[in-house]
Amino acid sequence: MAYILEKTQGRLPTWLAPVQVKVLSFTDENIKTVEKLFNELKDAGIRCEIDINSAPVQGKVRDAEMQKIPYIIMIGDKEEEKKTLAVRRDGKVKFGVKKEDFLKEILTEIKERK
Repeated sequence: MAYILEKTQGRLPTWLAPVQVKVLSFTDENIKTVEKLFNELKDAGIRCEIDINSAPVQGKVRDAEMQKIPYIIMIGDKEEEKKTLAVRRDGKVKFGVKKEDFLKEILTEIKERK
């Protein structure tokens, strides 16, 4: 384990990470959607957490990055309206990701131990 931590600078592969996904809300109005997605991810066997406090989203993202969580999902009004996700991985954000596509991608990544 020490070798893996040293080699990856603490950023574990998704399949090995204690928390694989963190779901963040932009505002209090997005909490129900965040909780629904959180439950869907848990039901799919993905280790995840949510952050629904009223802190600014930049702080929530920074906290998740410091914890070295592989995937950070942000849900705001635009994502709720379009029924999509904003997915952050390795400092890069993809907007407009369909939930089904994300689930397929992460479950494949976990299964294949990438």
